[in-house]
Amino acid sequence: MNEKGFMYPISLCIFLLVSLFLTIEFNQYVSEKGIVASVNQQERRQYLFLLTSKKISEEMEGAVIPVDGIASYSDTTVTYTVKQITSQYVEVTFFMTQGTLSIKAIAQYEVGSGKLVKWLLPV
Repeated sequence: MNEKGFMYPISLCIFLLVSLFLTIEFNQYVSEKGIVASVNQQERRQYLFLLTSKKISEEMEGAVIPVDGIASYSDTTVTYTVKQITSQYVEVTFFMTQGTLSIKAIAQYEVGSGKLVKWLLPV
């Protein structure tokens, strides 16, 4: 049996297959890491909206309509404006500013109980 020149092509093919596999796995890892970071940011924004919403709900439990205000967090500022729709309902417009990102959300509350009736997060 003549085996001259047989090991180099086999070794090269195995090396290329392993390199291709590792490249695909690395790209998938980087992609998943970016998705996780994006989801974490989105969840944090929703949490900050929830904190601000609870603050407004607590103020409205005593049938008092809150004035416009600002809620400041570590790197995020949430400003809100209050507009009375009817004698029982109030519309609150939230503006979240986080760096260069700005998000708007609208909520409707029942004045007497302070309960959130409707939540709208426009795209």
